[in-house]
Amino acid sequence: MDTSSRPTRHSFSSIKLYQKCPYAYACRYILNLPEETSAAMDRGTRLHKLAEDYLLGNISQCPYDLKKVGMRIFWMQQRKAKPEETWLLDADWKPTDNPKVAKIKAIIDVHYTDNGVLYLHDYKSGRAYPDHADQLELYSLIGLQRYPDAKRVESSAIYIDSGNEGFTRSILPAMFSHYQKRWVEVLRRLDSEEEFGPSAGTHCLRCAYGASKGGPCHAEQR
Repeated sequence: MDTSSRPTRHSFSSIKLYQKCPYAYACRYILNLPEETSAAMDRGTRLHKLAEDYLLGNISQCPYDLKKVGMRIFWMQQRKAKPEETWLLDADWKPTDNPKVAKIKAIIDVHYTDNGVLYLHDYKSGRAYPDHADQLELYSLIGLQRYPDAKRVESSAIYIDSGNEGFTRSILPAMFSHYQKRWVEVLRRLDSEEEFGPSAGTHCLRCAYGASKGGPCHAEQR
């Protein structure tokens, strides 16, 4: 496989896809093979946009689809929470606004500061998955770099369908190096990967690049 066009900037989604299956990562991010959208993905995009519009006051009344989290969004609105932002870090984990030198990219759904504490939240449609905790951990580390004077970062996932708030956690600046280590290691492995071999598993059933869906991977048939 020609890896000369491999990306130098990574997101949580791309990192997790690599950890799940290096070949699927290569199909998506190196070969740029299309990935079909699903009704669930389209719905998630729509709900995120609704939540953003309601937070910004572009919608005066809480939409029906947000009824279980409407008060939570209104509460954040009163604290002047900021809607979706893209945060970038360079190879040294320093904030940058230059996408050409960025190593890590994160899209933060909503965040605000209060009494020196950075609060950040990620909207989720559907049910909770363990990966959501990992995502919030990485976003919290990026947040500590973007807000170096923050006393700590409080993060959580806001589940639009159930109204629940999950994977709530606090990370202090003194904990940064401890949590950063594993992300540095996976990024090192990803950037030095040459084989990008398939990793068969139950995820193959939903993979857009499997042979059963017309893709190039035959690992699922082994």
